[in-house]
Amino acid sequence: MTEQQFREFLSRRTVSYLYKDAGLEGLINVCPSQGKFVLTWEECKAGDQYNEQNYTRDEVQHFFDLDAVITYLRNCGIDVTQFEL
Repeated sequence: MTEQQFREFLSRRTVSYLYKDAGLEGLINVCPSQGKFVLTWEECKAGDQYNEQNYTRDEVQHFFDLDAVITYLRNCGIDVTQFEL
């Protein structure tokens, strides 16, 4: 998905990104909510997704606009073109 598609889809529905990197697996969801955006990010060792106590990352972020979401993801090294519906 291009950045423009990311913007268009996110204006009305949740987008997700699943990844595997260096023995870790993660899921990032971004969804519109009451004119704002909520990002959830869960990460754990491969195969440990059902044990939340062992998550290496478990966060929720709230953003007032889409540009802030994209900036945050870029600062974390995440390419928004990798998200899917």
